[in-house]
Amino acid sequence: MAVASLIKVVVGPSSIDHGKVRYLHINMTSMRVSGIALLRIIICYGFLAMASEATARISGELMVGYDSYDSQADDVKSSTSSFYHKYSLIYDKRGSLGKYGTYGFGLGYEWAAINLSGSEIARISGNDVNRGNNSSITAGHLIYSVEYQYKSRSLPLNLSFFSRDINRMDFAGSADPLAFENGNALVPTGVTNEIFNTGTNIATGLTFAFGETSSNSLASRFPNLVQLPGILVDYREDYRSNLNSASPEHNSRRFLKAAMVKDSLWLIYRKDEQKDYLSRSGGGGGGTDFEEQTFRIGTVNSNDERIWLDLTNWIKFSADGVMLKRFEPQSSARSYSEYDINLFAVAQRPNWQTRIFNTYSRKITQALQVDEELKVPVYVNGTWGADTNWQVRFEQRDNRSSNPQGQLKDISSLASVRLETFRRSAFTLTPMLTVERVDSLNGNKIALEGRVDTASTRRFSDKLDIHASYDAKYMNEETAWSNEKQTTQTVTGTVFYRVSNRLVASADQQLTFNLGNTGTTVGSIVTTEKSTSAGSSIAARASGYSGDYLKSVTTGKVAWTQSARLRANAQVSIDLLDQKGYDLDTIMNFSGGLDYSLPQFNMSANTRYSKRTVGSSMSDEIAVTGFASYAPTPNTVNSVHGTFSRANDYGTIKSYTEIRQNFTYSKPSSVFQGKLFELKEQTLLLKSNDTVVYGSLYNELRQFSLQGKYFLTRNLYAAALARYSLLSPGNVSEWMGGASLGVQYRLLQGNIEYYQGKRTGNDNRLERRFSANLKKQF
Repeated sequence: MAVASLIKVVVGPSSIDHGKVRYLHINMTSMRVSGIALLRIIICYGFLAMASEATARISGELMVGYDSYDSQADDVKSSTSSFYHKYSLIYDKRGSLGKYGTYGFGLGYEWAAINLSGSEIARISGNDVNRGNNSSITAGHLIYSVEYQYKSRSLPLNLSFFSRDINRMDFAGSADPLAFENGNALVPTGVTNEIFNTGTNIATGLTFAFGETSSNSLASRFPNLVQLPGILVDYREDYRSNLNSASPEHNSRRFLKAAMVKDSLWLIYRKDEQKDYLSRSGGGGGGTDFEEQTFRIGTVNSNDERIWLDLTNWIKFSADGVMLKRFEPQSSARSYSEYDINLFAVAQRPNWQTRIFNTYSRKITQALQVDEELKVPVYVNGTWGADTNWQVRFEQRDNRSSNPQGQLKDISSLASVRLETFRRSAFTLTPMLTVERVDSLNGNKIALEGRVDTASTRRFSDKLDIHASYDAKYMNEETAWSNEKQTTQTVTGTVFYRVSNRLVASADQQLTFNLGNTGTTVGSIVTTEKSTSAGSSIAARASGYSGDYLKSVTTGKVAWTQSARLRANAQVSIDLLDQKGYDLDTIMNFSGGLDYSLPQFNMSANTRYSKRTVGSSMSDEIAVTGFASYAPTPNTVNSVHGTFSRANDYGTIKSYTEIRQNFTYSKPSSVFQGKLFELKEQTLLLKSNDTVVYGSLYNELRQFSLQGKYFLTRNLYAAALARYSLLSPGNVSEWMGGASLGVQYRLLQGNIEYYQGKRTGNDNRLERRFSANLKKQF
């Protein structure tokens, strides 16, 4: 067969010159080409076209390092060293299959090892005893990733799949030498001795979605297809196996969600399963095996978002039912079946709105425990005229429990009415009335609460705000062994006055008078008093008063703002508690603060004094904190932070002092972008008379540290540091110094460090640490 043609071949992006497509001219006038050869040419063209939309790369990592640590304390010498290295190589490819979707896969391997050696020389009975210990740790695992995604262009169909184990191993790192302050060791003691994430961590997922669509083209081409229900299937599985770790684990977790939707009605099935193979075999693990299945039908979508349906133009509702079964082999009490029914409705008219949230739940455990709960809350609110709002609340709750030992019940009913009137007058008026009844096997409770609030509006004054309230609660609780009554009355008044745009003042008074005690904590109407502390451990009073008492809390505040730069505030409060059968308890708190800020300078100071008197006993505390920062240039920052506190805890004196000064200076480079060098200095004082502040021996620390870093180039630096400390008691001194050299590139990092420290006094400890590491990616 004689063929004469012009063949256009696209060989990928690399074969395109300046947007032009190369043409391959083949003269076949006198050449005969068989049908098979022509088919081969077409197949090769197809593969070349597919390859043009794919990207592939090979990446890897090499990491090698060495740590050594030597110490000598009294008559004991120890030495530990570690040589660690890690290698990985990964091939990754991603591409497109045209209308058949996109794909991606990766395959690689990672291997790591640590060689440890150590020795300890101790003098026992005048003789040197050498104890040596050498060991090695190796680990490796396969790295892979498979992904596929498909989205139909003509059908409402989405499909995706992935399976991957991209867990990367890592070594234990060392601490910052300057921040390493444990009072015993001088430099970071540990060497690299553990490999993390050495096990298998496989994550697998599959998603299939076929849903309704509003596409006109699809409706015209497939008129019956849009009538089908939407289908969603989502499967996830996680498998972990790391048996060689210090905290071994071997478990799996599977989750399946399948849903079908038509219009707004959803049918959803979920299954969640977890297995801990270590706990099954008695090897620890601490996990819990369980299997949980859930069926839900109603107007709740697969993301647990509620859908509201319009019954009329002013009534909408939402309903669903749930059946849940959970099984735990280790516990029959946590193995149960639960049934839930929810019926919600909202009715809204121009002047009122009603909301109903009815729920019923029944739970049956394998231990024959049956729990039932029914809630019927109704909320109605609306407007009455131009300046009146009203709210009505009804709530019925029925809780019942039964087991082979007996039965329990708790039935409560509550009704509440609230009005907010005179909203356009000088003062608003808000009365409220609540009635509650609680019946249980232990007895019953009847409670009444009435409350009246009034507050000023802008019609009264633009500078003065007044709020007052009166609240009265009455509770009667009857049990088989007692009949208790309690009456609590609370009067509250608040005044807020704007003296000027810069000065505001406020006063608050709360007076509580209580008679009797029911001790009840059930229901919505209870009597509880908040605890008083004001940030002080000395002037702290627990909550939960009982019996007859009178409590008065008076608070005054002043805030002054001279400008956006200067602000000051002060506060005083007096808390009196006169409880029958106890001494008068008085707590006084005084506090003040000052803030001042400029573009280059800012400072703040806060002071608090607390005093508590119970009868003839007295305790007090004073605390002062301050902060100041000065930055004359963007490259220079100096700051001071201080804290002082002194407490007299009924004769026991406690004090604490902390002063921390920091200075940072850096200079930008004129040759490359970034810093040329950086200098950091810190002075620290910690002192306490009753607790240790450094390690487990010393309650006073004076410390000075200096650190510098110089960049030879943008990616090469040299650093040095030094720290000197004085410790008490014992007149002990410590010093630590070190130097490092490092390189930082995007694909190359490495550094060499050496530290040495010495303690004079106590154990006369001497320590040395050397480390070097290199990391290269490609």
